[in-house]
Amino acid sequence: GLAGPPYAAVGSPSYACGFNGMGTDATNVIPLYNNGVAFASNTASMGVMVTNLNPALNQTASPLTLMFWFRGNPADDGHFQTMVGHSDSSWRMSLNQSGKVQFNPGEGGELTSVGVYNDGKWHLAAGVYLNSGAVGTGENLLYVDGVLNASTLVTAAATGSTTNILLGGAPDYGPSGNGGIYRNRFFAGSLAHVAYFSAPLSAGQIQSLYWLANPPPAIQSSPAASTVNAGATNLFTV
Repeated sequence: GLAGPPYAAVGSPSYACGFNGMGTDATNVIPLYNNGVAFASNTASMGVMVTNLNPALNQTASPLTLMFWFRGNPADDGHFQTMVGHSDSSWRMSLNQSGKVQFNPGEGGELTSVGVYNDGKWHLAAGVYLNSGAVGTGENLLYVDGVLNASTLVTAAATGSTTNILLGGAPDYGPSGNGGIYRNRFFAGSLAHVAYFSAPLSAGQIQSLYWLANPPPAIQSSPAASTVNAGATNLFTV
């Protein structure tokens, strides 16, 4: 594998999986699977497929946390890239055309990060779906580098999906083609320490996991402009 996040607490050596953002035009090479059963054997695809998914992670009325380290390619923007996906009918975490992290929790709308993260640096993304057991209720939250970037209450129910998880792409957009371009939502970058839980991690738990890795200090957002009188004190939040 490639070198992973270079932080002491992540472990040494630290490994990652690299993706080139392109599918393949080769046929009969990478079949797609539905809960371990091949349903397409003549496809063009790329990524790492996770089969035999726990039913609790087919999000409809169960809580969920998706978390992983990622490093996006600053030169590869302009198209939607799914980093880890379980389909549009369920949940996925992506980099959008502007390089922002976008979490589709299945139930509820899209959540988009404040900052741009296809900067060639390692970042920790975490998406959380809070649910008390009833379909179409709860709250969705998106964290990047331990900081809450967006949240919304759930107002719609997810269709749900029985397809498997794809690392480095979207399982429902796996078959390529796309006019011979072969970049149908595939991720150009690196992933490390991908984890998903059938429980909602708290803000404190996510922050602890980020800071335990001992990453360097980083400005999460630019401070708001303000005007003060000479000699006065002004506080900035970054």
